[in-house]
Order: sequence, then C-alpha cells, then structure tokens
Amino acid sequence: MNIWAGILILVGGAAIYGLTKLTHAGKNIVTETKGRIHSLDFTSITFAIDALIKNPSTTPITIQFPFIKIFYKDNLIASSELKNRLVTIQPLMQTVIKDIKIPVSYIKLTGVGAELIQKLQDKKTKIKLQVTIITQIHLAGSIVPFSNTEDVAF
Repeated sequence: MNIWAGILILVGGAAIYGLTKLTHAGKNIVTETKGRIHSLDFTSITFAIDALIKNPSTTPITIQFPFIKIFYKDNLIASSELKNRLVTIQPLMQTVIKDIKIPVSYIKLTGVGAELIQKLQDKKTKIKLQVTIITQIHLAGSIVPFSNTEDVAF
C-alpha cells in the first residue's frame, strides 16, 4: 500500500470519528426553562425567561443565542428579539442565559382572550404557557437546528 493512501485513510477515519462525536454531542443537549412576569403595567406585560442549557457530552458545544416563543393554547403570544451572538458550553457543564425579556402588549393578548389577561394580572394564580427554545448548534463547520418546547408556570 502506498504511504499516501495510508495517510489519507487515517485522516479520513479521524475526520469521520470526530464528526460523529460532535453530531452525537449536539443531540444530547438538554434545556430547562423557567419563566416569570418581569413587569406588568396598564399597556403591556413583560415576561422574563431563564434558559438553562446543559452539555452532557465530553465535547464543547457552541450554540446561537436562543430565540424564544411563548404560546397560550397553541396561539403565539410573544417572541424574543433575535441576537447574533454565540454561546459556548464547555464539556460536562451547563450555562444559564438569564432574563431574556419578552414584552407583549395587551392588544396582542386580546387575540387569545380576556381569560389570559385576567390570569396574568392575578398574581396568586399560576398559569402554564408553552415556551419553545429555538437555536442552532455549530458543529465542526456545520449547523444543526435544535428546538425544545416545555410547559412553564408563570
């Protein structure tokens, strides 16, 4: 066998192993979401979302800053701003992205009913909203989409 062919096979095998490891690492990301009402006034309500992102793999992961959507009974009521920022999560570590603020006017909420507005204004009553985290995982020159939806009590 030619020495160059052997080197090419070795490099190709190492590249395939590395890409497989990175792809596996991206599929293992875990997210946990917490939410609260940050502020409430006569014209709008501002939600604050904390996103805990866990990297249980032995490979560092870089993700796009998360984009958040909030739903009530399958109706989109709010979404976060887009930020062109990368976040690196070290192996076997986690990071919290705190206070992602999402303002929404009462006019926007009227489309989903007065019931939701009343529940949000009553601070004693907890209401569950669906929160979706959308991001992209940057792995070895490729981008893998990631999305997770959770019920979050506000």
